[in-house]
Amino acid sequence: SSAPLVWGGTHMTMLPKQAIGSDLVDYLVLGEGEFVFKELVDALASGGAAADLPGVWAKEGQKVVSNPRSPVLDYAALPLAPYDLVDMERYTYTSRGRRALDYLSSRGCPHACTYCYNNVFYGRKWSAKPAGVVADELTALQRRYDFDVVYFLDDNFFIDRKRAFEIAATMKKLGLEYEIQGVDIQSMAALSDDELAHLEDTGLIKLTIGIESATDRVRKEIGKWGDVEAMTKALHRLAGRRFIVLTSFIIGFPFEGGDEVEQTISCAMELQRRGDNYRLPQFYNFTPVQGTPLAVALEEEGFRFPQSIDDWENVDWDRYTLFGADAGRTRKLEAIAFLSKFIDRKHEDYGARSFVSLLYRLYRPVATTRLSRQLYSFLPEKSLYEMLKRLV
Repeated sequence: SSAPLVWGGTHMTMLPKQAIGSDLVDYLVLGEGEFVFKELVDALASGGAAADLPGVWAKEGQKVVSNPRSPVLDYAALPLAPYDLVDMERYTYTSRGRRALDYLSSRGCPHACTYCYNNVFYGRKWSAKPAGVVADELTALQRRYDFDVVYFLDDNFFIDRKRAFEIAATMKKLGLEYEIQGVDIQSMAALSDDELAHLEDTGLIKLTIGIESATDRVRKEIGKWGDVEAMTKALHRLAGRRFIVLTSFIIGFPFEGGDEVEQTISCAMELQRRGDNYRLPQFYNFTPVQGTPLAVALEEEGFRFPQSIDDWENVDWDRYTLFGADAGRTRKLEAIAFLSKFIDRKHEDYGARSFVSLLYRLYRPVATTRLSRQLYSFLPEKSLYEMLKRLV
C-alpha cells in the first residue's frame, strides 16, 4: 500500500530516534495527538508540508526531519472524545458482573517517580477536566451506552481532592459504581476515615495504588513518597473497606538485592492476610521506559536496552531479559511474577469463566506456599501455563 504509516503514543514519544529508523514508520506524532495528528492528516491530504509540523517527525528520502513537540495540552479544553466513531460494544466490558466503560478525567502526574513516563511525556504536569464537565460527559455517555460502572483511567485521580469528591458525588447521583486506576499512597494517607467511608458510600468499588517497593532504600532510589512505616500505615487503614485495593509492586530493579525483593514479597503477602479486599495484580518485573530518569541513569552505567522497535517485542512484565542478569536471578524473578498471579481472588473480580476460576482456586494454595517459602525452582506448571496462554 502507498498509504503513509503514522505512529504515535508513549513509546514513540520516548524513543523517536529509534522508532523513525523502522521501515514500518513514515511519520511519528510526538506527545498528545489530538491536534497534531489532524494537522498531519490534513497536510497529507492536501499535499502540504507535512514534515514541517510541530510535533511531527518524518522521513524525506534518507533524511529524517525532526520537529520539537507541541506544548502539553490543556485537557479541560478538549471536547468529549467522539465515542460514536467506534463500535462501543467492543469497548464496554464486564466488571464484577456489571457493564463497564473506561473514562479519562485527567492526564499526567506532578510527582517525580524516576521510573515513570510522566516525567517526560507530560513533563510532570497534571491537567484535568472540571468536575462539572465530567458530570455532563458521563451523564450523556450513560444515557447513550447504558453502563453501570465507570473505570477512571487517570494516572493520579486525587491530585485535586475537592474535584475528586465532586466527581464521587456525581457517581452517586447517577447511580454508578466506579473504579480508579491511578492513586498515590500519599493521597490515601491524607484522607480521613470519614472521607474513606464517603467514597464507599458514593460507589467506589476498586482502586489501584502504586506501592512498587517495601524497602526504604529502593523507595528512595525510585522517588516514591514516604518510608515503609508510613506506607504500610496508610495501606492498613484500608483493610476491610467495601472497595477492593489493588496494590502494584515492581521487583527486579538492577540495584535491588535479593533480600529486598523478599521484603517486598512479604509486605504484599501480609496485606493478603490482613484483609480480604486487598489484591495483587502480580509482581511486575522491572521494565524500564527509556527516556525516564531511571532508564537514563542505567544507560549511563552501561546497561543496554533493545536497539530497535522489533527488539521490544520480547519485553514484558513476566520476563526479566533486559540487563543480562545471571540465569538464577532471572529464573527467580520470572517465577515470582508467575506465582503472584494466583495468590488472591482477582480472577473472580474480572468475571473469569467457571473452569478458569476453578483452576485458579485449586492452584492458589500452592502458589501461596511457594511464595511464602521461597520455593521458586522446578515449576512445570509455569511451562504449562505459558503453553495454554499461547493457545488462547
